[in-house]
Amino acid sequence: MSALFDPEFFRTILGSLIGVAIVGVLGAGAGWLLMALLARWAKRTITPADDILVRNLAGPVRLLVPLHALFVALPSLVPQGKDPAVVKHALSVGIVLTVSWIFFRGVRAFEEIVHHRAQLAGSLRARSQYTQVRGLSNVVRFLIGLTTVGLVLLSFAGVRELGVSMLASAGVAGIAIGFAAQRTIAAIVSGVVIAIAQPIRLDDTVVVEGEQGVVEEINLTFVVVRLADGRCIVVPINYFLDKPFQNWSRSSSQVRTGVELQLDYSAPLGLLREELKRILEASPHWDRQHWDLSVSATSERGMLVKASMSTDARKAGDLRGEVREKLIAFVQSRCPGAFTRFRADISPLPTVPASQQKT
Repeated sequence: MSALFDPEFFRTILGSLIGVAIVGVLGAGAGWLLMALLARWAKRTITPADDILVRNLAGPVRLLVPLHALFVALPSLVPQGKDPAVVKHALSVGIVLTVSWIFFRGVRAFEEIVHHRAQLAGSLRARSQYTQVRGLSNVVRFLIGLTTVGLVLLSFAGVRELGVSMLASAGVAGIAIGFAAQRTIAAIVSGVVIAIAQPIRLDDTVVVEGEQGVVEEINLTFVVVRLADGRCIVVPINYFLDKPFQNWSRSSSQVRTGVELQLDYSAPLGLLREELKRILEASPHWDRQHWDLSVSATSERGMLVKASMSTDARKAGDLRGEVREKLIAFVQSRCPGAFTRFRADISPLPTVPASQQKT
């Protein structure tokens, strides 16, 4: 008890705390100054890649510098005769986690750089490259996280010994874990296959489970497809390898879509073609490439008139709705009799003279 009230003991502890505070403040200042200089240098360059990299790495680097400074200066800050093993271990774990954070932010920065270039290029090749980067970066993140957890756990002696004893008798358990993780491993492998083979890409227009939407996210184990009404369909990533689906923008973002109207044989096809051309020329959804109006089928009730036009896959639904609505309005106002109607002959049947009737 007397040691707790020893003035020399309090002076030693106070000196250590002051030293830790000084080293921490100096380290934080050095980290802030380093990133400020790098940010200033990045602003002077033309390419945006260094700006993105500095912005993503600023946080973890500012934390890593003071942690490293404390780790190096720890022996001189701890009072003589005291074992700094616990504090040193805590700092080492903090450094491992911070380095892992740097790797995570580095992967994210690389994604942003590729995405920025893909937006500037606006081509299918650029979208393909961005999809590959997104798919592979998910795997890299998983490996970084797995490695980080392993390094942190192995730094604890008790956990390390437990791990060695478990590995020595993990025959049956390893097989069980392997079967349990089979679906997860298969999903990861599917993500790699999709990133390389690219049956789908980000911003592709696809039809999944009878619903048309745009591929919004490709994650490690699932894909998010956003529909035109704002809903999202979340499907396992294996779906795009195991089941058939429609990809409207696989080789090109341009698609041909159409609208069908059931009309009477008296419908003026020439006027309908002129009206379709006028509608398309005024529409922001048409790509000015292709349009046509033709009779695709006939029946005893009338004819099936199809208006076809080309557009970007993401605008196909909007263009179909606009053309259908305006063509119906045109027929209603200009030739309402052109809609399909039933015909009946109500003229009286010819009568047979009584002399010719059989008895």
